[in-house]
Amino acid sequence: MEERLRIKLIVDRNAVKRHIFLPSNIEVWTVVGDECDYLVNENPLFCTCKDFYYLCLIKKRKRMCYHLKALSLAKRKGKYTTYYFNDEELNLFIKSILSSLK
Repeated sequence: MEERLRIKLIVDRNAVKRHIFLPSNIEVWTVVGDECDYLVNENPLFCTCKDFYYLCLIKKRKRMCYHLKALSLAKRKGKYTTYYFNDEELNLFIKSILSSLK
């Protein structure tokens, strides 16, 4: 599937999620993928997907994976869902995302 279409589909199906942990106001962004959820961050650029690791970090063929491009588009359009959690849930949240990676 063409990358632009893939990005549009992610945004259109509201697959970009903002998780705010209170009272610290720590923001964690995820993109719901086909097999798992990916942690994404714009500054510094980071995604837990394999494409980001191989094509962006190792081979340096790209600057961003399509998950990061979808995050950027979703933020510009305001098309994301926000969830609120307690700070005590942050470690478990991150562990559960990382343990689900394929």
